Amino acid sequence: MVARGIARTRQKGMFVVTALIGLAITTLIVGCGDLLGLDPRLAKLAAIAVSFQATYVARRTTIFRL
Repeated sequence: MVARGIARTRQKGMFVVTALIGLAITTLIVGCGDLLGLDPRLAKLAAIAVSFQATYVARRTTIFRL
């Protein structure tokens, strides 16, 4: 069922919040990797994996609850 009205607006807002959380995780991991002297490409690959999983779990538990 598709959310409507205020529920839909809340759903969109939570989607943006989870995207920003994913961005923050990515930035943090790449920044830490840089400080540790890691190859930025490897740090970004790790960041992608962690950020994707975190965003998926956040969206599944808060936005798209079954």
